Amino acid sequence: MKIKLPIMFAITLLSTVMVKGEEPAKQLADSLAKWNETKRCNGDNYSYQVSTSSFTGSRTVTTITVEEGRVTKREYSEIGVFMAPTPSGDKQTEAVGYVEVGDDVGKDKRGAAAKTVDELYAEAKKVLEPPLGDHEKLYFK
Repeated sequence: MKIKLPIMFAITLLSTVMVKGEEPAKQLADSLAKWNETKRCNGDNYSYQVSTSSFTGSRTVTTITVEEGRVTKREYSEIGVFMAPTPSGDKQTEAVGYVEVGDDVGKDKRGAAAKTVDELYAEAKKVLEPPLGDHEKLYFK
């Protein structure tokens, strides 16, 4: 069974365990446990999106597809990329993008990195590992 995890679901999954005053490492561990259960129920098959937006109105969307624990597809699109104005002065926009499949995944430099959610959790754990200085405070949002 394949599911699509929109980024809002991933944020919701992570934020459901964010308890005020609780240590970020514990929050991350609780969130990872929920993720592992979700992943197990879906056979490690899912997709998620990473999006960006600009004050100019342009935005990007990268969709990462994972099948059996491997990134198998990455789709990228830029929306609202401005082109030269027309002779009448009208602004033009175009959609730009690509689709990478199989061994081609990750070759294009544009878009979010082709990572599994497990790899993203591992990166988050590394952020939490170094001890904080006396006057530092970590906010996990």
